[in-house]
Amino acid sequence: MDEFIKDSKQSLSGLDAAKHIHVVLGNESCDLDSVVCAVVYAYYLKKVNSTDVVIPVVDCTSAELKLRREVISLFDYLGLAVDALVYQDDIDLLQLQSESRLKLTVVDHNSLSMKWKPLQAAVVEIIDHHKDSSEPASSVTKTIESVGSCATLVSEKILSADTGLVNEELATLLLSTILLDTVNLDAEAGRTTDKDREMSDLLSQIAGQEVGAKLFELLRKVKFDVSSLSAAQVLVKDYKPVGLCSTSSARVGMSSIVCGLDDFLSREDAKDAINDFMESKDINCVVVTAIYFPSDDSKPARQLGVFSNGGDVRDEVVACLQSDDLLRLTPFSPRQHISNMICFDQGNRAASRKILLPLLACSLSVGPSAMANSPATIESSSCDVRSALLSHSAASQTTPAVLQTVTNDNTRPVSPIEEYTADAENTEERDFKAVGVEGAPASVDLRAIEKYRRVVSHGGYERGTKHAIIVLSACFLPPK
Repeated sequence: MDEFIKDSKQSLSGLDAAKHIHVVLGNESCDLDSVVCAVVYAYYLKKVNSTDVVIPVVDCTSAELKLRREVISLFDYLGLAVDALVYQDDIDLLQLQSESRLKLTVVDHNSLSMKWKPLQAAVVEIIDHHKDSSEPASSVTKTIESVGSCATLVSEKILSADTGLVNEELATLLLSTILLDTVNLDAEAGRTTDKDREMSDLLSQIAGQEVGAKLFELLRKVKFDVSSLSAAQVLVKDYKPVGLCSTSSARVGMSSIVCGLDDFLSREDAKDAINDFMESKDINCVVVTAIYFPSDDSKPARQLGVFSNGGDVRDEVVACLQSDDLLRLTPFSPRQHISNMICFDQGNRAASRKILLPLLACSLSVGPSAMANSPATIESSSCDVRSALLSHSAASQTTPAVLQTVTNDNTRPVSPIEEYTADAENTEERDFKAVGVEGAPASVDLRAIEKYRRVVSHGGYERGTKHAIIVLSACFLPPK
């Protein structure tokens, strides 16, 4: 693997002679899952097709990756050269695309960030474990499943190919990543599925039964130790913008930190760091999601803080987050108060950023009043993050049949529907709705209109007249 990483870097000098360059790109947060999946899957593609130029690209700078201490620690443990990785500023992907020489595989995300949107036509494959928000394209091979780690899906692909490539080194890379993402396969964390466990078992047989537990403790310790980082570095370490499809004045970013809000806000430079951070990201509100361990032997806890110098923007975002009891937010006052910031303890530990991002984007799109005033409509909508969380929680405790894979398909995955008996379907109104059509009774199969459910939704009632408000969200129209 170390030789492949160094060869990838060296191949940059000879790209002019290559007809096609196949890049495997991780997401912009550059966490362990993203980096390992990019490197390992690129290695696999190179081994199965040695004539291709295949390069894993880390979507940050070398300096930014050094903030990811868990990545540095795992690579150092295995003797892999982090400095030899190809970073976003080492290769001109836009130029390669303009020359029609780029092939792009996307891992650990399924929708390109704004800076990479011009590369959309070059995408040939997507492997991801987040909610599908990718562009419809029949030419793209998609593997998108709600599992705990993208490394689980990469492991399955490589192991099922039966190439013999997964040696102790590769198994250690993948296993460590899965365990860190799933909190050592802890069911209470709400991330682990049967497939995560299955792949971990297979990888443990190759890497060694004791390796996983040892590395999980090491990586968890270094990941949650931010004592040597400034407040600004803590914020930038794991940041993602919130994608919106509305005219909301809120420009929101979400920064995930691995310490409690009390500890973070007690830093002398915290408020200046937040303001500078928002200016650098061109946002007017930042949501800080915190995960931390109250004690060495405790379960992880979550907190959430919303900061904006514009009170209206902050209050709009807070209202969106509180529009549903999914997060179970309880306001608290931090030891070091910072004006314009509202802090909450988050009772639902399973609601990670993977859940928060689409929840906030959706709520800002339709408005918190629509989320609060029409629970029946929202609950049936695929825009609803409650459904996403419940689906993922179910997947965490059931068989892999619940998981969803999309391959060469223009449709978005939807939560699987339980098999009902004929009698049950007649008595339950979950799947069928009785309506009147020109005075005659009719029954509508709600599953058939699943793709259109979030296009039209109920937005509450107009004050005074009680006229119903119907929300039409064109951005949610299905591809066909």
